[in-house]
Amino acid sequence: MEKIALLFILFFYCQLSTAQGPPDKYIQLRDEAAALYKKGEYKASAYKYEEAFNSWDGRSIDNDLYNASCSYALAGIKDSAFKHLNHLASFDFIYNFDWWTIDKDLNSLHDDPRWEEVINQLKANYEKYKAGFNQDFVAFLDSIYIDDQTDRLLYRSYRDNFGLKSPQFDSLNKVIHYKDSINLVKIEAFLDEHGWLSPDSISENGSQTIFLVIQHTSNIEVQVKHLPTVRKAVADGYLNGSNLALLEDRVALKLGKKQLYGTQIGYFADEKRSYVLPVEDPKNINKRRAEVGLPAIQEYVSIWNFEWDLKQYKKDIKKHQKLKKAAKRNAK
Repeated sequence: MEKIALLFILFFYCQLSTAQGPPDKYIQLRDEAAALYKKGEYKASAYKYEEAFNSWDGRSIDNDLYNASCSYALAGIKDSAFKHLNHLASFDFIYNFDWWTIDKDLNSLHDDPRWEEVINQLKANYEKYKAGFNQDFVAFLDSIYIDDQTDRLLYRSYRDNFGLKSPQFDSLNKVIHYKDSINLVKIEAFLDEHGWLSPDSISENGSQTIFLVIQHTSNIEVQVKHLPTVRKAVADGYLNGSNLALLEDRVALKLGKKQLYGTQIGYFADEKRSYVLPVEDPKNINKRRAEVGLPAIQEYVSIWNFEWDLKQYKKDIKKHQKLKKAAKRNAK
């Protein structure tokens, strides 16, 4: 469930099923549902989502409808899970059916005959949607997207269950980095031959895939090289400014500077909690985030199950810097 928020961060924003936004009560109940999911209380989470939907006369944000389906699936309440999934699949706009097939929250539904029906409907929607695109390019970029995302779905569970220094976590990282290196070669060759094409040709997901591969490489030289390319893609309307903010922040930190938008998150293994990595002028962070289309930092960090507090942030940075200095000493 929350994996959608994690992987699209940042990358995609929820579309509303009506033009008008939801009431405050809906938001409150939705957030409570997400918190219950994080605690593993899936049945309670699903029912809380229903409360949210009822508070808005049965209406919902599409991403919340999907997340409710995930909670129902994890709770073993298949009928309700399929009810919401079928509702989503019947919409005119498109969801990436490949994503549904790799989201492990829905695994319990795969042996049900209704699963094939809903996936086929979703696939039909997608095929209709991409009919005007370059089919070869879309297929090529879709395959890279799956390679980029599949193992990253396991990242948090491996970190929490095995630890950052465990063989399991190390093995997962090696697989991710190996796939990243292969995907980078493919994307750079694509860009060299075709340039960054319009989403009208490669789809929005295809354009997003190009960005993800650049964003995820561990090679700072490559990221610096392609930073102007990403800036141009944003200027041309091929990407959202929020995408650029992610790359700008990552490059800044790797170059020893502070990030501007707070998109990059650290993790204290000893306390098993996340924190915001060093930010320039943290008091005005939300102003800068709003300028590029990012939600408030308070909403953003809730994905990692912590709250934004300026005093706590300053304490965290002191600890971060202390740990960084200790790591440098140990490396000598």
